[in-house]
Amino acid sequence: MVKAHEEKKQNNKKNTPYKILKLLIIVLIVIGFLTSIAWFSINKTTQKKEYSEYNKFPFIQSGEFWITRIGRDGVAYDATFYAHPLDLEEMYFEEWARTLTLQRRHSDIVLAVAPESDNKAVLAGVNIGRITGKFYGVPTSSAFYVPLDERANLNITHPMIDCSEATEMRPVIWIWPEGDITGVTISKDNPNCIIISSTTPDEINAVADLYTYKILRIMD
Repeated sequence: MVKAHEEKKQNNKKNTPYKILKLLIIVLIVIGFLTSIAWFSINKTTQKKEYSEYNKFPFIQSGEFWITRIGRDGVAYDATFYAHPLDLEEMYFEEWARTLTLQRRHSDIVLAVAPESDNKAVLAGVNIGRITGKFYGVPTSSAFYVPLDERANLNITHPMIDCSEATEMRPVIWIWPEGDITGVTISKDNPNCIIISSTTPDEINAVADLYTYKILRIMD
């Protein structure tokens, strides 16, 4: 009986390190879990704070949109965007696009999309037109983007235009949702044609937002 008791005692001593190790692992898992929750909470709060203001402009998220307030000549407007400026900082932007828009005299601006473009490209044009037309007061019209040598056999009554027809007085903004890059560039053949392009249609509204943020000087 004494021998059995001693063997049990010895077994308990052998099992003690394993019990301690198991307990330590459980404690570490719990600490890791709690740390992850705390980090996520802090990160979410910090991100929310960062996104609430950009370059001294307040931003409010409403569903999938971002809203900020802009003003001109004592009149305030609420401007709606698809993307927040923080998410566009790495996107390519050619500075001449802003110079051409803001520092040159225009009779009007033409927003052009291809006849087969989907509603994303059209909405991108509408949002740009609200700023160039309503906010800055520059007459802004729309046209189908069709190269000159492709128009002869098309049965289209809506105005057509391409980059070759852009002038300093009447610049063209070509919205191209299936372009070579995602960003805002200038036509290599005509410095009066701004190209707002994306490699996939889903990104075109974000690129249009980039252009609009730049001409509003919300983004430097």
